[in-house]
Amino acid sequence: MHIAKKLIPLCAVAASLTGVILAAGPASAAPVYAKGGSYQFASNYTDGSSTPFMVSNSPFSYQDASQSLGANGVTVSATASNYASSGVIVDLGKLSTLFDSSGNFVPPKVSGTGTDFPQVLYNLYFDTSGNGQYFGWDGSHDPYSYTSMNGDSAASMGQVNTGGDQADFTTFASQQGVNDLGGALTGQKSMEAVQQAFANNTGGTTDPEVWAWIGVQTTPNPNQTANITSVNENGDILNLVSTYAAPVTGLKVTPGYTSLTATWKPSSAATGYTVTVSQHNGSVIVGSATTTGTTCRIGHLKAKNTYAVKVIAKNAAPGQKATVVYTTTK
Repeated sequence: MHIAKKLIPLCAVAASLTGVILAAGPASAAPVYAKGGSYQFASNYTDGSSTPFMVSNSPFSYQDASQSLGANGVTVSATASNYASSGVIVDLGKLSTLFDSSGNFVPPKVSGTGTDFPQVLYNLYFDTSGNGQYFGWDGSHDPYSYTSMNGDSAASMGQVNTGGDQADFTTFASQQGVNDLGGALTGQKSMEAVQQAFANNTGGTTDPEVWAWIGVQTTPNPNQTANITSVNENGDILNLVSTYAAPVTGLKVTPGYTSLTATWKPSSAATGYTVTVSQHNGSVIVGSATTTGTTCRIGHLKAKNTYAVKVIAKNAAPGQKATVVYTTTK
């Protein structure tokens, strides 16, 4: 799958020092959930006078159109008396890659949960203009506000996982800047006919990039919430959320004369912990240990020396920093 911006008991231990003592405890700190891949979030919310369409690389928190990350994937929610929608936008790749060896369209398979998941819809966005992104957007920074179709095309496809190949271009026909390839992309078309229309496009791209908007809307149900876990296009699976261990909390260090004992609270989703002891402002590492417990005693230190004790959970989120406590031996 092409992902582009175009537009998270006593156990074994491997230690570099002797004198390491381990103890395990129940998990307490919650895991960290983060985006898995480079998809975008989309909200068509109601601001009182219009329904602006916005996209961002981070979840939105509008009251009537929001997204959040969790153990079940991306939770999309649309709740409004007027129109609102909430979803994710995933790059599926080139149009030609959406068909099997027999030339039949293979719709993306979307996994998810929730009472409203069967009502999750999807639309396809085609980079008909060939400029490397879908639609036109106002602003040079995230989030971005929709301005027009900007020479691109789009079709509604109905509910996810229904197996249909009918693309309805009437949904977006009135949008400013829409490109219908001289009438070839109007009304309802099979995806095989859509591919042929692009193949006959002598004045532009014949194999456009395609994105899928996947989400919920308040028509006809004014309250829609669903969890979207992953998107599978022809065997290429994009898991929307990664689970990482939470930062270490509650770190306490008790110094001895030539040793110290560190303890901390357990973190959910941690596969272990790395403990590092250093001095001279952290530039000289004097020992380290990897443990699956939440207590670590390290000896062979020097009396009356100041040490930095750093603990980080294994399976930490990218860029996550270790928790640090300074202590001085007796």
